[in-house]
Amino acid sequence: MSNRRWRSIWIGNHSIWGTKNVCYYCGQQADSIDHVIPQAVLRELSALGDEYVTKEMLGKRALKVWACRECNSLAGCSLQDSLPERRDFVKKKLRKKYKRIIELPQWEEGEIEEMGYNLQVFIRSSAKWKDFIKQRIAY
Repeated sequence: MSNRRWRSIWIGNHSIWGTKNVCYYCGQQADSIDHVIPQAVLRELSALGDEYVTKEMLGKRALKVWACRECNSLAGCSLQDSLPERRDFVKKKLRKKYKRIIELPQWEEGEIEEMGYNLQVFIRSSAKWKDFIKQRIAY
């Protein structure tokens, strides 16, 4: 893992971890920002009125990371103990969501050539999609 991914980028008064516009979880283009401590959790903590717990929690974590919309949505309001655990959580969700695609069989080119045109197109496009999903999970 390069140091660039862990570098903090300052935007105004807010620190966003990771390489700008690259999803921290899957490496695709980031078009949103994930709050590592979900805003709903922060609201609940502040409602409880325990400033010590809130400060401890905020002081030990990156508050935001770059994320694509899908990974941000998969992370949701879940709360993990560390940023690597949150990444593992999102990757697990990606594996579950795309399980059927990941488990598609690997066809030999000769086998594909024996099939009809529409089936060939479907198998080749499915193989590209499978490679893309595996690349995201491996990031």
